[in-house]
Amino acid sequence: MDINTTRLAYQFGNDGQTESIQIAFNGNMSNNYINATIEIKQDELDNGQSFDDLTKKEIEAIGRKKLSDITAVDEEKQTE
Repeated sequence: MDINTTRLAYQFGNDGQTESIQIAFNGNMSNNYINATIEIKQDELDNGQSFDDLTKKEIEAIGRKKLSDITAVDEEKQTE
């Protein structure tokens, strides 16, 4: 399934620093659809990284990884 990035939204704190970024994804294949909004917070970045240092491609990669992680099927939980 092709999953496209449809929106990047930055949330700023009172000090003007980026606190988080929301990334919207959508995709479809035949009659199967996915729509998701993923929020990345500063504490989810590697040590020393800041949102201001990241490119759009890097932010999108972090968002896709998080989307993959949270939608993965846990086989052990499926059998309980």
